[in-house]
Amino acid sequence: MKVEVKIPKITEYHFYFEEGDPIRSDCLWARIYLNHETYTMSAITDCGDYSYTWHVTPTESFLKLMTRLDKEYLLNKISDRSVFDWDESKREAIEHAVLNDFPDGIVEQVREIDFCDCPTEESFVRYIHELTNTYFEMIPVIKRFPHGAVTFVEIFCEYLQPLLRESLKVTNSRVDYHIPKPGKYTLTVGIRGGPNTVLDITNATIDTCKKHESRGGPNWTPVTGDGGK
Repeated sequence: MKVEVKIPKITEYHFYFEEGDPIRSDCLWARIYLNHETYTMSAITDCGDYSYTWHVTPTESFLKLMTRLDKEYLLNKISDRSVFDWDESKREAIEHAVLNDFPDGIVEQVREIDFCDCPTEESFVRYIHELTNTYFEMIPVIKRFPHGAVTFVEIFCEYLQPLLRESLKVTNSRVDYHIPKPGKYTLTVGIRGGPNTVLDITNATIDTCKKHESRGGPNWTPVTGDGGK
């Protein structure tokens, strides 16, 4: 038997929501894990466990990807509309009855349906069928995302993403620009669709790197040997 052990590059974020945090009534704690190698986000929280894996994209870091997710997109990745929405289903049933010219008496009965009469999806569909004689498959049933999933996405976008954006700023200034130690370097900048440009830089700075960012990103090569990446 062969066993391969890997230690992935994972960043963990532990949240503990205290008195005064708006989210506390829906979730007391959350642990979110970002695997920068497999592009996997996973979470164990007081409002449910969630995970999703994206395709690894060499041209975009996982950190940057995580900063640009919006709520609707993330909800659709980690969850499904699986919870029966009684209020929206009733509203659609009323609209269905009106648009299909049901007798006024039938429309009024649909309007007067109470949650206690048919609290579940199955009982709602059967109740509407008996009132309107509508085929079961034509009765509108609206579903929503589970409350726990909605809560988690709120935590991710409102609490975690601001931290990720700050981390990205640090990453861009310290890593993406490859700031070397003081010394003389040859700065090779890859120009899109064209050959490289070589410049002699005595003192590398963040501003120097940013100046060439749009041209492909800098690659520093020591000239005098008194510096390095």
